[in-house]
Amino acid sequence: MASHGVMNPIPTPVPPIAYAGPALLGAVFSYLLAGVLLVQIGQYSQNTGVTDRIYLRIMVVLVALCQALQLALVTQKGWRVLVLAFTTPELMVHQSPAAAAVPVLNGVVALMVQGFFVWRIRSIGSRRNYVRPISVVILLLSLLGFASSIAISVLYIRSGADSRMLYKLNIVGPLHGASKLVCDGLITVSMISVLYWIRRDTTFRRTHTLLNILIRNTIENGFITTAFVAAHLAVYCLRKQDGSNYVFQNILGFIYAIVLLTALNRRQDHRDGNADSSQSTDFNMHNLDLSTNMGSQGFPGSRTAPALVQIDQTRTVDDCTPVSK
Repeated sequence: MASHGVMNPIPTPVPPIAYAGPALLGAVFSYLLAGVLLVQIGQYSQNTGVTDRIYLRIMVVLVALCQALQLALVTQKGWRVLVLAFTTPELMVHQSPAAAAVPVLNGVVALMVQGFFVWRIRSIGSRRNYVRPISVVILLLSLLGFASSIAISVLYIRSGADSRMLYKLNIVGPLHGASKLVCDGLITVSMISVLYWIRRDTTFRRTHTLLNILIRNTIENGFITTAFVAAHLAVYCLRKQDGSNYVFQNILGFIYAIVLLTALNRRQDHRDGNADSSQSTDFNMHNLDLSTNMGSQGFPGSRTAPALVQIDQTRTVDDCTPVSK
């Protein structure tokens, strides 16, 4: 005890702010995003989830369970670093072995979400020659990201759950981030390309407008995931002496889950828009509802794109004037 009743600083194995700060931010952002995800799940269960195929609802349940487990692990880590480490400083870097499940949970959620969008690309763009090979490439990159997340967890356990070990993964760590970055970027570019060709083949103005909305939604979703993964990779490579990487790691799964649920819930807006303008559009949004209309090229759910655009040439509509190409 120092003079005047002031306690001397507790010696710690690492700078406290560099590790306690990211633990706090990771926990706060995780709870905020968990609230957003909970709202999206509630909306899904009350609207489009009622009529979705069983395997799509199972995927949503699995994503929700993964994120609930991840939130519990983030909470445990925050408690160890911010509270227990005050009396046992070593706990600031030595985590519970259960914390190794966080990268795997992120990998599982990312694999399901990316696989979902691969299915969508393959379905709506089956007439394009480049869609099949690009879908295979995206799927392989997604599997590579999942496999590298398992490798990270295994190495983490072998190190004794030492948080400082993750920055020594000079191959697996960057490979994990790069595979996710390229995968998400390809998904976004592929979706925009397929929608662009569908719009190009469309002759009606209202259909053009609907497809423009779908393209804008695709850009928004793709930008969120791609930008976040790029920031995660940059922080991992540039900030090796502190725990800044853990902020991104703790919330990566929530980002993927929210993008998925937001995409699924947007289908209800498309349905409502089609109902309001059913007498003035050639674009039947029910052809986009992959939960209830599954043909040979169907897929479960919709991110932002139509499964099939059908033009009804048997009736003339005043406000559906052809668009000049």
